[in-house]
Amino acid sequence: MNVTPARNFTRLAAAIVIAALIIGAAVITSSYLGTANRQTVTRTITTTATLSPSAEIEPNGSLLLSKSWGPWVYQVLVNSTSVRAGGALLLLADLTYHGQGNTTIAEVEPLNSVSVYNSTGGQVWDYMPGEVTVGATVTPGETLGGYVCIPVTATPPAPSAQNHNCDFPFRQPVPGVYSIEAAPTFYSSSGNQNLGDNLQITANFTIF
Repeated sequence: MNVTPARNFTRLAAAIVIAALIIGAAVITSSYLGTANRQTVTRTITTTATLSPSAEIEPNGSLLLSKSWGPWVYQVLVNSTSVRAGGALLLLADLTYHGQGNTTIAEVEPLNSVSVYNSTGGQVWDYMPGEVTVGATVTPGETLGGYVCIPVTATPPAPSAQNHNCDFPFRQPVPGVYSIEAAPTFYSSSGNQNLGDNLQITANFTIF
């Protein structure tokens, strides 16, 4: 898998603004949207929490949330806390391993599972990972994850290799407050325990 250089969320937040503009165009014109990948990085964790996600609004209006469990830190950057019906939201969700030595897990790709619920608790959008890689070795400082696009429209672009992360229809994108539930999906080396259940993050956004 590809190896990318270190990054921090200051630069990432700026990149998200650009990515959000690209996604707006993707919903209409099916332009390119990158897929999730696996990368090895070393970076400073700007926000952490032991029992519940911490959250902060970035200067560009994006929302950064973080949750830690054992040697794992899960960070979710949502490009905006509001979106117009017919637009799209972009999430960058990364899982970083901070253990002292290598560890072996059953890894699911794409890593992130994301669901969206309306104010009454009804699920209106869902993105579930698929293929499981058993016996994946993760090294200290390695980060897994990538982008997930949420098209806030019932008629997203036709499936293609360029926009496959933004294909799935959003049911009834009416104005109101919605919640996103995101979690990394990875298992113990035996595959019997979903470790990502300990790292679920919830974020709210508004459709207008």
